[in-house]
Amino acid sequence: MDDKNLGNEWKSTAYNLGGAFVELGKTLMHSVKKGVDVAYDYLNEVDSKKKRENESEK
Repeated sequence: MDDKNLGNEWKSTAYNLGGAFVELGKTLMHSVKKGVDVAYDYLNEVDSKKKRENESEK
């Protein structure tokens, strides 16, 4: 194997790893966004429930 071919293999490997990390980052961001959306919806439901309970006590 010559040195030029080895250099090309490393370039290709680095490029493929970069793409993999980009996809991993996208997946993580979508997962975090989904978790935040679920938490936000839950907190809104809790707040609405407390507000209704407070209004019914008056």
